[in-house]
Amino acid sequence: MRKKIITVLLAIIFIELIILSVTMLTKNNHNQKSHPQLHKNEVLVDSSQLNVNKIDESEIIKRNKQTPDTSSWIKSEDPIEFPIIAYSHVENHEMENSLHIDYFKQQLEWLEKNNYYTLTPQEAMEVFTSNKKPAEKIVWLTFDDGYYSQYKLVYPLLQQLNMQATINYLPNISGSIAFLNIYDIQEMMTNGEISIGSGTLNGNSLLDLDVTTRTRELKDSKQTLDQLLHQDTTVVAYPNNDYNDEILALAKDVGYTIGLTTNAGLASKSDGLLTLDRIQINENISTDKFAKLIEETY
Repeated sequence: MRKKIITVLLAIIFIELIILSVTMLTKNNHNQKSHPQLHKNEVLVDSSQLNVNKIDESEIIKRNKQTPDTSSWIKSEDPIEFPIIAYSHVENHEMENSLHIDYFKQQLEWLEKNNYYTLTPQEAMEVFTSNKKPAEKIVWLTFDDGYYSQYKLVYPLLQQLNMQATINYLPNISGSIAFLNIYDIQEMMTNGEISIGSGTLNGNSLLDLDVTTRTRELKDSKQTLDQLLHQDTTVVAYPNNDYNDEILALAKDVGYTIGLTTNAGLASKSDGLLTLDRIQINENISTDKFAKLIEETY
């Protein structure tokens, strides 16, 4: 009888140990899922952003050394003007001051249907300096700040339609779950659809900063992107469209050759290469309205 009692007690203890082990394992798994993983740049980000593929930086270097082949470009008798589109938030849900991905897709499809050629920064500069263009209709797609949705939502559409775009990135924002990290950028650059410009280090209004901080925002941003991406960063977008003559001179001094504003209009060399106009789209608009904005050029 005593042996039976001991056997039963041991069985009960064994079962309780199994239950306890399962409970602890479940709790650990839950905790792992509840916290974001470490990103490759060793800051906390959403685990969905973890890019585990090793990037072949030699492809980025090779691409950055390429220059536009202008042998078949069309020479224009009149100064060339063309639309530069300024996008920022592109989302898959309704949000204030953002463009829904469905509307964005319709806009890209309209551009493709109407035979628009999407420019790289190097090509845009060549258009301005040579007054030649690679196609009858050209457009430059730009995205400010470098939100993660530009990788998750925008980039696949650009790949699908074989279109080029430029992201004006904020290097100091890397690591936030809402923004791209350097590995996302390298992947997009390697595959060829994305070029990178600067949005300054932090995206703060340059007019609100003292000269030293202002210089650091422009200079350090360029140097950081140059080093990380093996490129000569030539494009800067002015945060909040805030700039003055001193800022333009500083941008030129640190090495930028193209400056992007959100002043409404078509980009023209006559406006100054450091103060190019853009067409800002930060809300859902119909394809007809989009077409009207773009077709004012042609």
